[in-house]
Amino acid sequence: MNLEESSAAALEAARARDLDALATALAARAEALTRGELPTPGIHAAGELTAQLLRELIRETGMESSRLRQMALFDIEG
Repeated sequence: MNLEESSAAALEAARARDLDALATALAARAEALTRGELPTPGIHAAGELTAQLLRELIRETGMESSRLRQMALFDIEG
């Protein structure tokens, strides 16, 4: 997979919240960069958006985890 393809796949996986596909696409993206492929402005933008989506997912997961811990602490059913 080249840099453009792997960047698009990473963005698609982040939008779908498919962590397995995201890991595969990010590994392919890293390989492409290691091979010396240069990012275009579009590829760079896709990478930035992927990172933003991943940060949002991490934040949301942390909030949900906290909520579940509180529910367990007070023995509340969801």
